[in-house]
Amino acid sequence: MSKQQVKLNNWPFKDGEQAQLTWISYPFLQDKKIMIYAYFRANGRTEKLLVDWGTLPALAIQHNYMNGDIRKSIPSAGTEEVEMTIYPNAVRYFEKEWSIYGTNDKDMSRSFIVSYKNKKYILPLIEVVRSILAPNRFLLDRLFETNSFPQYFIEQHEANKIHLDFSSLYHRKYTKVNFLYQLVWLLSNQDLRRVFENAAYTFINTGILRFDWLFTQPITIKAIVKPSSTGGTILRITNVKNKRIPYTVRTQKLYKLRNQERQKNTRCIVKVEMAISKAN
Repeated sequence: MSKQQVKLNNWPFKDGEQAQLTWISYPFLQDKKIMIYAYFRANGRTEKLLVDWGTLPALAIQHNYMNGDIRKSIPSAGTEEVEMTIYPNAVRYFEKEWSIYGTNDKDMSRSFIVSYKNKKYILPLIEVVRSILAPNRFLLDRLFETNSFPQYFIEQHEANKIHLDFSSLYHRKYTKVNFLYQLVWLLSNQDLRRVFENAAYTFINTGILRFDWLFTQPITIKAIVKPSSTGGTILRITNVKNKRIPYTVRTQKLYKLRNQERQKNTRCIVKVEMAISKAN
């Protein structure tokens, strides 16, 4: 897995000039890599940037960026933080063709309309990917592969326990507790895993990122919202509050270098073992 990109190349705006991210395209394959277009606007000018799919966790619509640095973003004026619970029977899918402001480009807007407390909120499908399905690069890359998890870990289910034995392909940074928790939440949550796998199947067969809201349990979120008279648009989910797994996480990590790899002075994780036991 490549190093996390923290600065966009060929940033077209002046140093210190804030540019607002106005649109994120849906992913596409180019030169055997998954890419997206990100549209930024400043001082009446919209620029289209080709960026790696792996930058998605750092991108948020109607947030401002400077100097191409995507580690920091500032929500646009007039936004507010809202906590809401998304109930399965209060969600419907919606799509329409969209003209990207300041350009002649068109794209398909795909969203979920969420009803909550007599208001309707637009939740972009790409934000569900970014914040719920695949909030890190490892999962983003796996999203468009068929059954690739066995290349990175062996998954064994026992009585009240999941055991994961990671291969050398699984990067050490993803053994941190927050990354492991997200992975185990995906593996142990049938709804989440089904949506993840369906999204992968659809993209591989059609080249389109699309999925239905198959979650059968409510999801409670905190989000940055652009409010309107009828509800608003969810720009960025900052926290999934009920991301619970019925296990306590215990990890045993064994890092070794094969002789040949040691001579090359390269890092390799031969085995990372994790036993996750049923919580009392």
